[in-house]
Amino acid sequence: MIIDFSKYSSVKIGNKIEVAVLKEACKSDYYLIGLASNMLINNASNLAILDDKFAYIKDCKDYLEVGAKTKAYDLYKYAKKNDIANFEFLSSLPGQMGGLCKMNAGMKEFEIANYILELNIDGVWQGANFSYRCSDITGHIFAVKLKKENSFSLEKLELFKNMRANQPSGASFGSIFKNPQNYSAGYLIDKCNLKGFCIGGAKISEKHANFLINFNKASFDDAYSLIELCKEKVFKEFSIELIPEVVILK
Repeated sequence: MIIDFSKYSSVKIGNKIEVAVLKEACKSDYYLIGLASNMLINNASNLAILDDKFAYIKDCKDYLEVGAKTKAYDLYKYAKKNDIANFEFLSSLPGQMGGLCKMNAGMKEFEIANYILELNIDGVWQGANFSYRCSDITGHIFAVKLKKENSFSLEKLELFKNMRANQPSGASFGSIFKNPQNYSAGYLIDKCNLKGFCIGGAKISEKHANFLINFNKASFDDAYSLIELCKEKVFKEFSIELIPEVVILK
């Protein structure tokens, strides 16, 4: 199938690219893109998405089995409806469960890895190792088994809504960079006077400096150049290397 990434990705940047659809849980050489919610894609090849059969939630009494194509928001709604704890933070996160697990997505100390029991990677159920916003997973995730605990928390839901309210609106990746140890990436970028700085149709948000906003039909080169500028300025000023959360496929 053909995907127009200027409409498909969360940052609304990219070209029309042919993408395969994986229908079986097995090992392959394709690069899975999910909803491309944290991706900057130019003219990459060998891309794939999962078939709709991998969008499901199955209650297995002591745990939930969730297909990797399931949207984070759909799992949040399921948890709320069925009074299941710990997935309140998914109400504020974009993307599908496969991508969220692979990058150990979360908000502050709340991370999806805290609730993962096993993952179906390349058709085999197995464990994985996680750290801040990353994992050692190299294969494709087709499903995940998650701890099931009772008592959905409206208090936590309100906390996450308030945290999300501080984030800018507009087409973006979410956070551009991981936070370095003992620092906020947004703080470092702000101190380099890059808030509101534009290259072409891309800019660093005036509200939060760790967000790149596509405000006027930004190109891949606009966004990529702005990301590289932030890295360069922060390293020059603070000798700190910013590591992107954004996956960049040239």
